[in-house]
Parts: sequence; structure tokens; C-alpha cells
Amino acid sequence: MQPSTAMAAPTITSPGNGAHVGAALIVHGMAQPGSIVLVTAQPRLLGQAVREQTSADASGRWEIALNLQAFPMVSFPYVISAVEIANGAQSDASSIEVTVQ
Repeated sequence: MQPSTAMAAPTITSPGNGAHVGAALIVHGMAQPGSIVLVTAQPRLLGQAVREQTSADASGRWEIALNLQAFPMVSFPYVISAVEIANGAQSDASSIEVTVQ
């Protein structure tokens, strides 16, 4: 049996799963130091997905600003997912769901 070489998915540390957020928000997380982190915010109902990229620092911390579509007087669910790319390999995604108000 060979040891697993799968890369762990990055973690999303903020906002928390189920959080209510504004249309402009900053997503924070942890990944392998120096890796590229791709973040996607996909609306549950309709609208365009938002994709942004950043890099994890030497401690593995990363953050990225997102501007999501919001509608006045309506709560709008989004799934925010993150994957990391390092040494030519891509991790599985980690995901949270937030409500944009």
C-alpha cells in the first residue's frame, strides 16, 4: 500500500459557514505556504460566478477580497470554494455557504 500523496484542501477560516455577509467581503484561509489559492463564489440561484486568485504567504495564510452581486431587500445564498495549486498539483475544494445581504 502506497502512502497518499493527495494535497489537503485549503481551509476557509473566515467568514464562517452559514454567515450573513455584505456584497463586499474578505475571505481568509490557510493553505500550503507559497501555494496559489483559487477562490470561486458561485450564486445558488442565478448570476455570475466570481473567481479570484491569491498566494499563501510563508505561514500559509491567505486572504482575498470578493465583490458579489447583491439585491436590495433580498438575501442571496452563495457557495464559496477554494482550491490550492502547488508543485503542479491541485487540491480538492473546501467550501462554505454564505448569505449575501
